[in-house]
Amino acid sequence: LSCKLCREKKLKCDKQAPCGNCKSSGAECNTVFRHRLPRGRHARPSGDTLAFQSTTRPISPGQDSALGQITHNREHNQRGRRLESLVAENAPAVLSELDVSKAIMAVVLDAWTDFVTASPADLNDNNSGSNGLSLWNSDPATLQPRSVGESSLVRSRAREICLCDIYLQQVDPIIKVLHRPTVDRWLRRGHPYLHYPHGHTSTEALAWAVCYSAVCSMTEEQCQTLIHQNKSAAVVAYQRACQDALDHAGYLTTDDIVVIQAFVLYLIGRRVHDKSLATWTLTAVLVRIATAQDIHAETQEKESFYDQQMRTRLWLTICSIDLQASVAQSTWPIITVDEVWPALSRIRNVNDEDFSKEAVDGNPMPDREDLTDVTLALIWYHLQVTGRFFHDSVLGSQWWREQQAHEFQRKALGLLSFCDTENSPYAWFTWHSAQWLVSSVRISAMRPITSVFSSNSTFLSRSKSHSDLFERTIGVLKKALQIQSDPRAEGFRWHVAVPWTEIAIATSECLACHDPRIVCSVWPTIEAAFQLYES
Repeated sequence: LSCKLCREKKLKCDKQAPCGNCKSSGAECNTVFRHRLPRGRHARPSGDTLAFQSTTRPISPGQDSALGQITHNREHNQRGRRLESLVAENAPAVLSELDVSKAIMAVVLDAWTDFVTASPADLNDNNSGSNGLSLWNSDPATLQPRSVGESSLVRSRAREICLCDIYLQQVDPIIKVLHRPTVDRWLRRGHPYLHYPHGHTSTEALAWAVCYSAVCSMTEEQCQTLIHQNKSAAVVAYQRACQDALDHAGYLTTDDIVVIQAFVLYLIGRRVHDKSLATWTLTAVLVRIATAQDIHAETQEKESFYDQQMRTRLWLTICSIDLQASVAQSTWPIITVDEVWPALSRIRNVNDEDFSKEAVDGNPMPDREDLTDVTLALIWYHLQVTGRFFHDSVLGSQWWREQQAHEFQRKALGLLSFCDTENSPYAWFTWHSAQWLVSSVRISAMRPITSVFSSNSTFLSRSKSHSDLFERTIGVLKKALQIQSDPRAEGFRWHVAVPWTEIAIATSECLACHDPRIVCSVWPTIEAAFQLYES
């Protein structure tokens, strides 16, 4: 093959030993040899085992499925062998890259034609109860293959109670998709979940999702102390179990809101440790499933107050996931702002204990003025509306952006009028998180980041029109350091984002600042914030 030096310099190598380029330059030629013979000219005769067939999953004898028809279709395999022969010849004068692309597309299109005409039942995962195709795309480096039907984890009663406690303490205050008293009666006391019988596939999926999200929110020390397991190993085991349960519940074709809730908790947990494109893709799947079941609808027929609140909370949480995933991958959100803000008027700032599934009174409840179970989630719901306005209008007027920031500040701080930070870790974290989010939104209004969607970004130039931008940015970094160091925030840090934007703005402001006293006063904060998140 081409020698190492020619590969690095991207030169055409004559593949001699030594090659002409290395001879002329007097450099040492490191010859690279092929590890195996090329396919095609050395391939087996056509009568032998087909060389171009999928072996990703064994087909059971007599299984009459579309997948089996595709992988064993002689016509497609003959085309595959012809493609291999063409590639193996590898003669630049005869075969161009365009020719190879056309040949590949011919094979893919024929296979895809058979795939899309197959019935959904033929494309199920190897799970008798599944009603959908598994799309998890787990990293093979962390999730090793296992045989079909193998159970990766057994949920003991003691472990379930322990993880339920963690969920109620660390996940539920932020992600309000479940009803606290109902979860407590179900997982801690052993009562049936709503009207579902014990062992129902929907509630099994939800139970595994609760456990998985709880594990993802735990620190390494918590995992070692409470479940006597390394966190990375626990995350892998519970992720597998949750995926199996969702497959068994048929999450892709479900009309059960409980399965959608389980899918949401699965994505919430996965986003903590997996920043890959797979999470972004699964978010799109979640949005399609939810909208197909009218989770976003303004009203549903004969809907109780309980059902309306839980459905609206679920939809707004899905909207938050969509926005966060789109920002992380520098893409536009699937859900528009017009599909988000109407739902905010239906949410009530009440405690979960104030209403139940069994309540016969369907009249709306008035908002509480004090801190409730849903206050922190409400702040996040309002934040995503402002974030979508900014995201959809990155080039909007400065005045308009600042008006949106002031509106978010009014709503967020209005929810904390009677919040006593000394009452509980949740109250402390809610107050300081709100202060952080308000300052971040004000910074985004002053300094819009357009580099994601525009090549005309001036992100790294110092702001001249906002004298308080530098001070506000340093304030956010100090708040981040406070949340990372205070023990009252320990259970909620899993949801805290890295303030890279503020670190970048503060650094660029320092670079443009001509007063060394200011730089010396703020640089320790910038450096501490960067070192805290560097790993």
